[in-house]
Amino acid sequence: MAEQGPHASWPPALPVAERVQTPGPVILPEHWRALAQGQRQAGKLRRMIAVATADYCTVAVFAVASMVCGLSSLPGLFLGIGMAGVAGVEYYGVRRLREARPGTCRTLGFNQLALAVILCAYALWNLHALASGGAGGAIAKTMVDSGVSADDLRGLTGLAADDVAKAISQILYGGLIVAAILAQGGLALYYFLREQYVRNYLKDTPAWVREMQRIMGH
Repeated sequence: MAEQGPHASWPPALPVAERVQTPGPVILPEHWRALAQGQRQAGKLRRMIAVATADYCTVAVFAVASMVCGLSSLPGLFLGIGMAGVAGVEYYGVRRLREARPGTCRTLGFNQLALAVILCAYALWNLHALASGGAGGAIAKTMVDSGVSADDLRGLTGLAADDVAKAISQILYGGLIVAAILAQGGLALYYFLREQYVRNYLKDTPAWVREMQRIMGH
């Protein structure tokens, strides 16, 4: 008979044997294996994100510097604007990489090729200006202002100050072309080859593992 009266509990407590315990979530060995595999796949993704982040920060810094210096040089201004656009695409690509979006690596690869074209076009423009006799004077003026006289240059090199300035400029712009082809071309190849990593990550990693990694910031 259930207890009656003002002190009786309601509803009446069940006997211990009749109480039902709600079971907690069970983590099976295959869950741990899926988590470990997801972590390995995410590690490759994190490295790509780190590379892209460092690259867009570097390009953004040079873009600002080029635009500032380009206030007195139209090609330099165009170079800065082009590099700013490349940095913007790279930043957008980093955000898409964090979401493991397919096709992002291809976008980043073509973005690097675009940067290589911009740098090569800038260098070729200046080399053309040198060949036309419309450049080189600024470097020559800088050398003279630093205390190197035209007679000293002619004595050391057998060339006039303008000729020395043009030779230095040709080396610098030629080096820029080589560096752009090697650096941006190599980075573009890096991105193209890692497109499959993103696809494998999406294919091999369960959605619940990806969601956990997203919440935890990979």
